[in-house]
Amino acid sequence: MEMEKILLTSLIIALSSASATAEVRPYIGMSINNFSIVTDEIIGKNLATGISEKFQGDTQDTGVAAGFTAGILMSDNGRINFSHFSGEEKDSEVFTATVTSLSYDYSFNGSGVHRGWFLGAGISSVEIEAAETEFLTSGTAKSTGLLLRGGYEYLFDNNFLIETGYNANLTEVDIKLNGKGLTSDVEILAPATVSNFYLSVNYAF
Repeated sequence: MEMEKILLTSLIIALSSASATAEVRPYIGMSINNFSIVTDEIIGKNLATGISEKFQGDTQDTGVAAGFTAGILMSDNGRINFSHFSGEEKDSEVFTATVTSLSYDYSFNGSGVHRGWFLGAGISSVEIEAAETEFLTSGTAKSTGLLLRGGYEYLFDNNFLIETGYNANLTEVDIKLNGKGLTSDVEILAPATVSNFYLSVNYAF
C-alpha cells in the first residue's frame, strides 16, 4: 500500500499548495471501471534445464469494478485527479487488478467551464494478483509508471461533475508464477498492462 499512500499524500500537498495561490474546489465521487489486463507474450522456463520458450500472441482478460475518485478543480481549465479501483476479471477469474493513479487534467472547455473534452497525464500504481489454480501457484506483482488519459467532463450548475474517459497505464507488470505438482519445475513470466474505460459521478464543494 506504500504507493497508494504516496499518491494520496501528493494529492494533499497539491491541494495545500493550490489553496495558497488560487481558489480551488475539491470534489469526491464514485466510478465504475471496465478494465482489461493484456499480455502480448508469455515466457515459460524449465527450472531444471534452464531452457525457456517465448509464446507470442495477445491475451485479454476483462472485468468491471467500482472505484473511488477525488480531486481539486484548480482553475477554469486545470484539475488534479486521484482515482482508485480494484476488481477481479471475469474471463478466467484468476487475476485481480488494483490501480491507483494521480493525474493533472486540462479541460478545453468547449461547452463552458469544465464542460468539454480533457486530456491528462500523471503516474499510476498497478498491481496484479493471480489466484492459485490447479497447476500454478498464486502470485502478486506491482509496478509504477506513466499514465495518459482523456475523456469528456461536464460540471452541472448543481455542482455534480460527471465524466467518462479512458486511462492508459503505460507501466508493465511482470506476473511470475510457478508450477505445482508434476509441473513444479516450470516458471511462467507474463508481462501485462492494465487499461480502463470509466464513468464517474462526483460532487464539487
